[in-house]
Amino acid sequence: MLKHLIIIILLLCGSGVRGQVTEPAMLWLKVIRGERSYKFPTAVTATPDGGFTVSIQSASATTSRHPHHHKRQSGW
Repeated sequence: MLKHLIIIILLLCGSGVRGQVTEPAMLWLKVIRGERSYKFPTAVTATPDGGFTVSIQSASATTSRHPHHHKRQSGW
């Protein structure tokens, strides 16, 4: 299932075919490898012609809620 998901995302991004991986695809690969803790809400919708579409919410909404671990301490 994950392999198909990666292929779908690369096809949706379009530029993956030309050897360039777009930022959303790179984020997905990092998520799958466990480098990031982001979770992308996905919705798979079946189309009448027998196919399906995958909609992915923007990563900015998730990253803005991600806690920052690099806060400066002002007590120095």
